[in-house]
Amino acid sequence: NGGETYFVSISSPEPNTEFSLCVYKFPEVPVNDESTGAILLTESTDDTCNNGLDGYTASATHSVDVDCGTDFADVWYKFVPDQTANYTFRRTLVNGSAPTYVAVYTGTPGNLTRISENCTSYLQRVDLTAGETYYVSVSSSGSSIAIYFTICAYPSPPAPANDECSGGFDLAVGTDFESSFIIGNSTSSTRNPADPLVICDALEFADKGKDVWYTVTVPASGRVKIETRTNGDPYLTDMGLQTYSGICGSLTTIYCDSDSGEGFFNLIELDNLEPETEVLVRAWGWAGDYGYFKIAAY
Repeated sequence: NGGETYFVSISSPEPNTEFSLCVYKFPEVPVNDESTGAILLTESTDDTCNNGLDGYTASATHSVDVDCGTDFADVWYKFVPDQTANYTFRRTLVNGSAPTYVAVYTGTPGNLTRISENCTSYLQRVDLTAGETYYVSVSSSGSSIAIYFTICAYPSPPAPANDECSGGFDLAVGTDFESSFIIGNSTSSTRNPADPLVICDALEFADKGKDVWYTVTVPASGRVKIETRTNGDPYLTDMGLQTYSGICGSLTTIYCDSDSGEGFFNLIELDNLEPETEVLVRAWGWAGDYGYFKIAAY
């Protein structure tokens, strides 16, 4: 109540804990709290989200149109694509930590049908038709938490040049990770059904796997480390990595790694290899995830 004095206690099991504290008034219910008030989202040119819109789920309510959760707070946008193509809808958190999800729908308010794959993702890729109007919900599982975000939509990029085993990028063997890594990107990559399934980090790989390929020429020592690390992409935080001998179409597994690197990334150490032979390397995101990452051989 205005004018009343309130007391706030802060406790910690650890002594000398440093913290910051602020008090602020929640914003008004957003104008796009319901699908009938959806805000028009302008198409961005790429994943830099140059035409992204800022929004928040603070003070929002759960809409009957949304089918993500039973009590999630959600806000709405609408989007008209410029071309018939696959589009990516991307949500980036500005402030807050509660899970926040994106879903894409066809139809009209009160009669919407979800066309995105699931509700539990903040990055969705869907096929759209030019000139049609689509509705996009951003839902937060923490309705009492102020979640601020940026949302954008852009045509999904083409498959990367190393999408197939035959197009694997060469990893030059360096002296350490930091001086040797290159940036990988599995966005829009696909799984070739003719390639064998991976044998680790294989959750949903058969249906959703998105892998990219590399080659490494074994140095004179016969030893090489192959490692992946985060590139700070919030959409790719867990990867699998498998190495092979042989040639594309006739591969023999050398080793498959799930989480031996930093965090949930990978580190494979190979030795007793024949110098000047080629190792084929396959990298993918866990459970169909994709995005930017670092990879090196040294």
